[in-house]
Amino acid sequence: MSRFEALGDQAAAALDVDEAVIDGEVIVADETGMPQFYELLRVPLSASYVAFDILWLDGTDLRALPLDERRRRLQGILPKGSPIVSEALSVAGRGRELFELMREHDLEGIVAKRLGDPYDPRVRLRIPGEVARESAMMSPTIPI
Repeated sequence: MSRFEALGDQAAAALDVDEAVIDGEVIVADETGMPQFYELLRVPLSASYVAFDILWLDGTDLRALPLDERRRRLQGILPKGSPIVSEALSVAGRGRELFELMREHDLEGIVAKRLGDPYDPRVRLRIPGEVARESAMMSPTIPI
């Protein structure tokens, strides 16, 4: 039994879909709302799922669609103001500023994708200059 199985069940119940494959990350936020990666190693009581892409929706494979269209469809199924599942912040055209803010606040990293690209798990964007530290720990995969 996954430590996050209950979170997956709660997130699935919050979505207005029959089936979906959503790419995202389980986080635990502190009292200021900042993600605390190492809190995932304990048994978190306040974990939530932050979604940044949708790959499948109610029988339709969305991977060939551009990211901006997939994000539009993702926004259409996510509940507003949910503490269980939410959409990741999207910042178009200001990646360097976001990267600097991430470093200033000692956050784990950035998911960088081009808005017009289809989904391809093999593609990773390179950030010029210093890159964010990579964690050896991966967020768990939970069925939603």
